[in-house]
Amino acid sequence: MRSDFSVQRKSMLALGPLSDLREMVNRIEVYGTDTVIVEKKDTQKIHYSAEKLCDDVRSLSTALAEMGFCGCNIALLAENSYRWIVAFLAITCGVGTAVPLDKELTENELDDLLCKSNAAALFCSSTFYETGLRNQTQLRALFAMDGEANGLIGWDELLTRGKLLRNQDDRRFSEFAIAPEDIAAVIFTSGTTGANKGVQLTQKNFVSNINAIAEHVPVEESTISVLPMNHIYELNCNILPMLYIHTVICINDRMRNLMRNFRFFKPKMAVVVPLFLESFYNHIRQGLRKDGIDKKTDRAVALSNKLLETGIDIRRSLFKDIHAYFGDELKLLICGGAPANAKYIKGLTELGFDIYVGYGLTEASPIAALNTSTRHHPDSVGKSFFNTDIHIHAPNEEGEGEVWLRGENITPGYYNDPAATADSFEDGWFKTGDIGKVTNDGHLVLTGRKKNLIILDNGKNVHPEEIESILRSRIPYVREIVVMESEKEIFGVLQKIIAAVLYVDASDFEGMTESEIETKARADVMAVNADLPGYKAVSHVMIAQHGFQKTSTQKILRSKVIEEYTVIRDRKGEDDA
Repeated sequence: MRSDFSVQRKSMLALGPLSDLREMVNRIEVYGTDTVIVEKKDTQKIHYSAEKLCDDVRSLSTALAEMGFCGCNIALLAENSYRWIVAFLAITCGVGTAVPLDKELTENELDDLLCKSNAAALFCSSTFYETGLRNQTQLRALFAMDGEANGLIGWDELLTRGKLLRNQDDRRFSEFAIAPEDIAAVIFTSGTTGANKGVQLTQKNFVSNINAIAEHVPVEESTISVLPMNHIYELNCNILPMLYIHTVICINDRMRNLMRNFRFFKPKMAVVVPLFLESFYNHIRQGLRKDGIDKKTDRAVALSNKLLETGIDIRRSLFKDIHAYFGDELKLLICGGAPANAKYIKGLTELGFDIYVGYGLTEASPIAALNTSTRHHPDSVGKSFFNTDIHIHAPNEEGEGEVWLRGENITPGYYNDPAATADSFEDGWFKTGDIGKVTNDGHLVLTGRKKNLIILDNGKNVHPEEIESILRSRIPYVREIVVMESEKEIFGVLQKIIAAVLYVDASDFEGMTESEIETKARADVMAVNADLPGYKAVSHVMIAQHGFQKTSTQKILRSKVIEEYTVIRDRKGEDDA
């Protein structure tokens, strides 16, 4: 029987801050036969105890050490699973450096990153056996994480070998030298606008984030793993810190099963990206409209908000049918990875979900700021996260400037890329490329990306993210949007103007033709323009009939959208808003 969650958390924190990931593994063994990870196999729940996890990590690590991989880079390419977690910890706690790869990349991109990372071995699922076999000349070993394959060493074989060695008093796992500055992992960024860079994260980087979450962030007793584990946001905000404090991790098997799996696992929290918040909220609203109770629900929300002002919270009982769709138990959504729209934060909060919003980067491992009071500050990404210093560099008259970071969570640099490292640091500060300001009460508000900044011919600066946020909030049916620089001939002179590509879905416009939808969307943009300064007005609008290309963590690939827009513009011209 599992002991009380809060008691376990306090007991772990009483041991003091972690110094490295191996110490984390050694500490969580105290949870014994308690479940720490749950997977879904067909219709069954497979439970993994802390005892088994620690035993498998030590055995796998010992086998790798015996095979001569100490000090090596070892890549991981597989779907989310218990075995993925074991492999990552086995590498980082007793062998060398883990290189988690994004399974959504193309064959050429994966081949390139395996080469770029100097990986000596690869753990891969059956989906990626061919990737491993294509790179045999570089890789000294290929490890099959499920099933068997010619040329690959099986998972069970590795564990058996490691257990045998440990039974013979092999102590390489416990005796492997680990220092805080050792590189634990190389995480390749998703690259929304350019080539991927390998972010080096040290043992100290990882545990600084784990320690801070464990000590300062109120979380729940169970979570669901939805985002790819190769991404630092999922790995070091959900998987590793939740293991440490014994929040049970339920692994979602497929994205198409997500809503079904909320009801299957009944998690109390989830770590998500903004697209999930939007999807959840839109799905709820569509269901309310379909059932003819949307107006009734709006009145209930108004009543609930008034009661909240007096300290009375009846949201979960008032909206119990909505919560039942998520398994009844879901209380907390932690959102990061991209800017979140305040509209969806407010909407879900009013329905009884608690939402935290974080700001960070892979280079910050990853949290730099966290907002746990979004009901009162929906536009903020929060205050400086523990052990992170935030500096606004060269602020303008409105206090906006580039966000610089410093702290134990900040990367020492990029793998085999001294030029990129030198370009990203100044006087000990990491230059994020994000533009923002800090309010009088210490909240960080982001306004854009330095590399996305549009400088018009009149010298005015426009942050496309600001216009995107305004249009999303004012035009509710806009599913996705990218605002960008374009050009138009005005009085015989080619001038820079603001353009927008809107993705809308025909299902939101019952009985309307495609032409009528486009006409309405352009008219609605024009109405918003009337409330904007002239230089921020959107002059050109294009309606997209499909969702935009995204990274594996659902960030819009702006460069792809702009490229497609430019091709269409040059081919047939644009319509004025």
